Amino acid sequence: MCKKTVIHSKVVFLLATILSFTVHAQGESGAEQATSDLMPDSAAPVVVVTGTRHEKDDALINDFVSIDEVAKAPNSVVKLLDNQPGLAANGQPGLFQTINIRGLARQRVQAYISGMRITSERRAGIAASFVDPALLSGAEVTQGPASTYYGSGAIAGTIHLQTRQEDRPWMMLGYHADGNEWVTAGGTGDDTYSINLAYRTRDNGETVTGTPKNNQFSQHSLNFVRHFELGNYNLDWQVIESQGRDIGKDNLRFPESRITSYPEENHLLSQLTLSSDASWFARLYFHDQDLVTQDIRPENRINRVTTNSLDIGFSLEDSWQQGDWKGIYGVEYFGRRGVDSVEEEIDIATRASQSYWALESGEENESALFATINREFNSWSFHSGIRINYLSQKSDISESLSDSYTTYFSTLKKQLGDWELGVSYGTGFRFATVSERLFNGTTARGQVLGNPDLLPEESESLDLSVSYAGESLKFEAHGFNTDIENFIERISIDDDTRTFRNITDGKISGWQYKSEYIASNSISLVLAGQGISGHDADGNWLADIPAERNSLSLLYQPDNWITQLSYVKRSAKSKAGDGEVPLDAADIIDFKLGYRINPDWRIQFVIENLLDEAYFSSADDLATQATGRNFGLSIFYR
Repeated sequence: MCKKTVIHSKVVFLLATILSFTVHAQGESGAEQATSDLMPDSAAPVVVVTGTRHEKDDALINDFVSIDEVAKAPNSVVKLLDNQPGLAANGQPGLFQTINIRGLARQRVQAYISGMRITSERRAGIAASFVDPALLSGAEVTQGPASTYYGSGAIAGTIHLQTRQEDRPWMMLGYHADGNEWVTAGGTGDDTYSINLAYRTRDNGETVTGTPKNNQFSQHSLNFVRHFELGNYNLDWQVIESQGRDIGKDNLRFPESRITSYPEENHLLSQLTLSSDASWFARLYFHDQDLVTQDIRPENRINRVTTNSLDIGFSLEDSWQQGDWKGIYGVEYFGRRGVDSVEEEIDIATRASQSYWALESGEENESALFATINREFNSWSFHSGIRINYLSQKSDISESLSDSYTTYFSTLKKQLGDWELGVSYGTGFRFATVSERLFNGTTARGQVLGNPDLLPEESESLDLSVSYAGESLKFEAHGFNTDIENFIERISIDDDTRTFRNITDGKISGWQYKSEYIASNSISLVLAGQGISGHDADGNWLADIPAERNSLSLLYQPDNWITQLSYVKRSAKSKAGDGEVPLDAADIIDFKLGYRINPDWRIQFVIENLLDEAYFSSADDLATQATGRNFGLSIFYR
C-alpha cells in the first residue's frame, strides 16, 4: 500500500470516528447556549488546548494577534503577522512565504499549531500555512531567545497558531478580486466538541504592473476537538487534516526559465492532551506530512521531489511553588521518523525518467529537561530558566550522530507606578536538521553532501525594555542585541557540488515599539515600528534583515459599524545580504469596513494596498512585486 493510500485511509477512519463522537456529543448536550451580540466571531473558547508554556508578560515579549484585529482579510499566516512590530515577511511571496522575527528567519523561527511543533525540510523555513486562517482564532508570537521554553530552532522566537473552537454553528463566505479567490468555511460545536472546515481556492493573480504571478492554489482544512471530563482530569483529543493542490511558487523565474509548484501537500495531525486540577499537563501528538515539489524547465526537463516524514511529540510538565518562589518543570521529547526525500527527473523531449535518493529513512530524537523559577518581591519581579537538550540523528546509510546543548535565560523587571523597566538576557540554539547533516547523494541538480560535523547555531541576546500602562494609553519599547555563532548555510564546493557549513558569526541589533491610545469607547489608535541592522564577522550585511518600518492604525467602532485604516511607512533598504537586492521605500494602506446586520450576521469589505503602491514585500532577489489594489468581501454568520 502506498503512503498516500495510507494517509487517506487514516483520514477516512478519523473522520468516521469524529462523526461518531460528534453525534454522541450532540446527544448528551442539552444545555441552552448563551449568546452575546458583542462577542467576536472568532472568540468562543469552549475547549482549550494549551499552546504556550511561558506565562504572558513574564520573561518573553509575547503578543496575541487576533484574526479580527488586522485591517486585511488574511489568507495566510504571513498576512496576519507581517505588520506586527519586530516581524516582517521573508523570502519569496505566495502561500509558503515565511515570517522573520527580529532579523532572523528560516529554521531559526519555530512554529506550533495548538501546541504541536511543526517542521519542514524546506530551506526557506517553516510555513505553517496548511491550516486555513478561517480556522484560526489568531496567533501568539514570542520574540527573543525562546529555546529554554521550546528547544532547538527558537533562536528568534516562536509562532503559536491557535485553532478556532466554536460553541455554536457558524459559517463564512469570502471573495478577493485578485486571483478570483474564494473561501468557504463553517462549523459547529458545544461545550464538549468543536468541528470546523474550510475550503479556499484561487487562480494566478497579478502584480501592480500587471505581470502574472504564480500564486494559485486550492486547499481544504479540517479541525476537530473533543473534550472529556474524567473526574478531576480533562482530556482533549484534536485532529487537524489538510490537503493542498497545485500550489504555485511565485518568483521572477516564472514562466520563462522555470515554473515551480507544489502539486500536492498533505498533513494529518492528532494529539491528546491530559491535565489535572493539580496543575500538571501532558501532551502526546503526531504529524504525518508529505510534499511534492515540481520544477519545470521549459523545453528541457521536469524535476519532481517528494518528501515525507512522521513527527512524534510528547511533553509532561508541572508547576511548583515553594514559599514566594514558583515556576514549572518538565520533560519533553520530539522525534522524527521516515524522513525521506527522493527526486525524479523527466526529460521533456523523450519522457525518459530516472530517480535519485537524496535522503532515505532519516531519523531524529530530541529530548530535554527544563525548569523555570519566578518570584515577585515589592516592586521587583525575577524570572529565570534552564533547559538541557540532547539530540541524535541517523539514516539508513549513516551512523548515529549526537549533540547536546544547555540554554538559559534571566529577566529582571522593576515597577515604577504606571511604568515598568526590564532587562533580559538569554541564550538560544539550533541543531542542524536531518537534511543538513545526512542528505547525501547525486541529484539532478548535482552532488549534494550533508555535513555530519555541523555545530549547533548559538545565540546570546540582551533586551532592554520600558513600558507604560495608563488608563487610556499603553506604550512599550525595546532595544535588543543578538550575537550568533556558527550560522549554518549551504555553499558550493564547485560547479556541481554543494554542502552545508558553519560559515560565519553575526551581530543583530535593533529597536521596536508599540503604543495604543484609547480615545473613547469607539476610537483607538495604534502606533508601532521597528528598525534592525545586522552584520557578519567581516562587516558584510546579513541576509533577512528587514527594512525599517513605522505604522499607524486607526479603529473606529460606532454602534454596529467597524472602520479600520492601517498605514505602513516602509523606509528604503539600501544594503542587501547574500541572495537579496535593495528595496525602495513604500507607503502601504489597507482599509476595512464592517457592519453587523443583526446579532447573527455581519458583512465586511476590505481594500488592500489602497494606493496601488508598486513595492516588493521582501528583499529576496527572486521575489515578485506585491499585488496591486485588491478588493475583498466577506459574510459571516454565527
